[in-house]
Amino acid sequence: MATLLVLPAELTHAQAAACCRMLAQALRSDPGKQAVADASALSHFDSSALAVLLDCRREALALGKTF
Repeated sequence: MATLLVLPAELTHAQAAACCRMLAQALRSDPGKQAVADASALSHFDSSALAVLLDCRREALALGKTF
């Protein structure tokens, strides 16, 4: 089963660090070998959202998961 990483409705520079920590914790706590990002709620964002996704990808790959 995949780890589902749900992005918040708002993801700008102000929320990016906390969001990265939350998503990294979810990745580490789930033994699944696949991570899936769900950005369906995302409605207000800046380029930090892309940085968060790239960070999640790096974390997932470091844990041996596909992203």
